[in-house]
Amino acid sequence: MDAWAALTKESNITPSFDTTGLAANPVTPRQDRREGILDNDRMFFGLYGTIKAVPRFTIEPYVMYDVNGLDAGSSDRPYDKEAKSTRLLVLGGRTAGEIKAGDGDIDLDFEGAVESGSTWDSRNGVRRKLDIDPGKTYMVYGIIGYKWKNVPFSPRIGFEYDRHSGDSNPNDGSFSTWNPLYPTAHLPMGFMDLMGARNNEVYRFNVSVKPTKTSKLTVDYHIMRLLEQNDFWFRASRDVFGRFAGQLGSTRTGAPSTGPDFAGGEAQLTGTRVGDELDIMYSDRFWDRFGWQIGVSRFFPKEVIASNGGAAPSSWAFAQMLVTF
Repeated sequence: MDAWAALTKESNITPSFDTTGLAANPVTPRQDRREGILDNDRMFFGLYGTIKAVPRFTIEPYVMYDVNGLDAGSSDRPYDKEAKSTRLLVLGGRTAGEIKAGDGDIDLDFEGAVESGSTWDSRNGVRRKLDIDPGKTYMVYGIIGYKWKNVPFSPRIGFEYDRHSGDSNPNDGSFSTWNPLYPTAHLPMGFMDLMGARNNEVYRFNVSVKPTKTSKLTVDYHIMRLLEQNDFWFRASRDVFGRFAGQLGSTRTGAPSTGPDFAGGEAQLTGTRVGDELDIMYSDRFWDRFGWQIGVSRFFPKEVIASNGGAAPSSWAFAQMLVTF
């Protein structure tokens, strides 16, 4: 888990427009994966706006800048500075809201962003700088749902589509795999964290009901695919997924090459359908500040896994208590 030293500043410019600024020094594991050693040579800056000019809708433009490798070239990091550091600029926006329809509401949520900057990879022990192509490095998602208001259990049905770019050609001197920076992918891509927000598209079908005023039962079904077969299958932590990290068409040596901020390499996986995941979760609250939830998940492997060694379906379950402060 990342630790943060952060400064946040909010500004309410007008009743319909406000901004939030953030400056942070995240502490993360070293990119060269040396055990027990953490990095504090990273800085993150962000500016997030909220516009409420349309009734029942919000528009949220944002810009983020992340620098990783501030001490590159120092005595502790005897690498070439340009080949070591990663600089990432993110420009994006989101809009969300509701439209009254019949006896309920249609809820909509859309977001898109592009990235530019530079990163690096390691092949045959040689580090090289790669430019991040803003024309190819992107993410988009869309959610549409319908919730009945005056019906027992307040049912809602929904559909979500997520797409995060991959790198189709690891030998062209540029990099176009989306980097989600500090991600959590539980909700859109499954509680089992088998799919991260890189080189993928995910279809999520959702049904939820409220048996009581304080409880909620949700059922999600995710269909997970890779966009580029020459790129990798990434887990929620942004790392290349375990067993597939070593299946490279071009040599990318050592454990560092599978880290979340490394680029390059060629996976040459067979197929694009990774698998499907079913998630069922029940949550409830008691008193004012306490709650609990339980969940079960089942993953069904498809062609990418079957053609690269195979694996049986797997299951996962959890239970947790929640305290709201």
